[in-house]
Order: sequence, then C-alpha cells, then structure tokens
Amino acid sequence: VVEKWLYVIIGLALFSGILGTGHHFYWIGAPGYWQWIGSLFSTLEVAPFFTMVIFTV
Repeated sequence: VVEKWLYVIIGLALFSGILGTGHHFYWIGAPGYWQWIGSLFSTLEVAPFFTMVIFTV
C-alpha cells in the first residue's frame, strides 16, 4: 500500500512542479491561460510534501 502512495506522491511532485512553472511562461509572451494553469499547479506543489509529513506521523 505504501509503494502505491509513494508513486502517487512522486508523480504529483513531478507533474505539479513541471506545470507549476507555467506561470513564468506568461512573462515571455505565451498566452494568458498559462498564468492560470501555472498558478493552479503552483498551489498543488505543496501537496506531495504535506502528504509525506502525514505518512510519517
């Protein structure tokens, strides 16, 4: 069970980290929707680390 959640946590960290940089694309002339996508996934970047803390308790 732990291994399954480990893959979910790692996947969420990678996925949210890559798409979380999207809010920087707005400033180089990309379309405005990158501001929303990047901001949304930037807030999700905290979730994997929070779940790691929850699993250690």
